[in-house]
Amino acid sequence: MFTTEDKDYQDSKLIKQGKKIRLFPFDELAEWIEATYGTPVLNIGYEVISPFKQPRLNVIFEFTSEAEKFRDGSLNYDSDKQDAILVAFKEILKRNDSQSLSFSQRILRKVGVEKYQTKNMFVIFTSFEMDARDEVRSHVKESEIDDLIKSMHRREIWQFSYGSFFFYTDDQVERAKSDGTYERLADALFRLLKKYDEFDYFQRDSFNVELDSKENFDNNYQGNWFYYSRDHGW
Repeated sequence: MFTTEDKDYQDSKLIKQGKKIRLFPFDELAEWIEATYGTPVLNIGYEVISPFKQPRLNVIFEFTSEAEKFRDGSLNYDSDKQDAILVAFKEILKRNDSQSLSFSQRILRKVGVEKYQTKNMFVIFTSFEMDARDEVRSHVKESEIDDLIKSMHRREIWQFSYGSFFFYTDDQVERAKSDGTYERLADALFRLLKKYDEFDYFQRDSFNVELDSKENFDNNYQGNWFYYSRDHGW
């Protein structure tokens, strides 16, 4: 996962918005991947990773379900697809049919061959959707969450943290799941997120909220948010 300030994410967002297009050599590589694997590519990023100065290709699909097609059964990247994409990328960089290319296209190819390092390059697969969802969540203000909780008129709600609505006790959590409070919280939080959901990635029929308790937080996490954050996140 990349942060929403990451260049690959920002470039992908502009492409998704129709404000930017892929350029050589990534336009051709994206077309090759779609033709070979039947999966459309939103964007491809290139970066040299410090401290070993290892080049990396980040193949960015729009949806998480698409990126998952490029992992093996153990959730690692599919090494066969990594190798094939790397071979295709090298071939695209080297190909230069002067009879079929304009002068400007030949210049772009020459720059590409010189600019992009391929020795020891590795390929990763990520999704735009996942980071876009994180950006939506980041736009939600604390005051908006406070107003949401107040609108429930339930004094037993302690607070909202790490994606969970906290009640004071475990018993209160169980009652909230059976008396309609859970659905009301889910509806309200969904409406709040949709205000910032530019690409319509949140759908109500698959949207859930988490309920937890201060009792659980105190007893099992020693009242420590660091410990809690290792198991939870929004």
